[in-house]
Amino acid sequence: EFATLAIQESMVNGGLVKPMVHRLAMIFTQKGSALVSLLLTDVEGWLKVLEDIMYSPFVKDLNRDLKEECYQHNDFIHLSMDATVRLMRRVRGKEDYRCSKVRRNSAPIPDSEAKRRILTILSRTGAAVGFVLVADESSGEVVRAVTSVMDPLHMRQVQAVSLDDCSAKLFLALQVIFPELKYM
Repeated sequence: EFATLAIQESMVNGGLVKPMVHRLAMIFTQKGSALVSLLLTDVEGWLKVLEDIMYSPFVKDLNRDLKEECYQHNDFIHLSMDATVRLMRRVRGKEDYRCSKVRRNSAPIPDSEAKRRILTILSRTGAAVGFVLVADESSGEVVRAVTSVMDPLHMRQVQAVSLDDCSAKLFLALQVIFPELKYM
């Protein structure tokens, strides 16, 4: 129940930790819990708790079950993919992509290893299939990202893919993992 509440409240509060903690404290108080004063107060501590929740067997099973539900309703017939740079610009250890190549390569995470985008993969109805860190939007990176979050059986359902930077090379690469792909 705690994990479900934490996930729900983190989504309701747009991923902001402090409002989530206040809402959880209010909910626990309303339920009569005397342990509410033992809740963590620092953001770093809550980020670790949320990370443990997100990688827990409970969430993994929930993710698997929801993807299976999507498959049963033909939700994977169409996928929409888009990579965003903005969220990754503040990640520490690497230089911003706008810096010189020399400066990017001298960072603790060199340019060749830096993941600069988050590839969002959505189903026909907008269900989140996955959010994957990628270095760029090359066909190899997109294929790697998709295969890391989708079951091979589910990939057989895909008939159309929407992207903002389509190419013949990407279409051919996606046809390898999506045997029923007809449109891009």
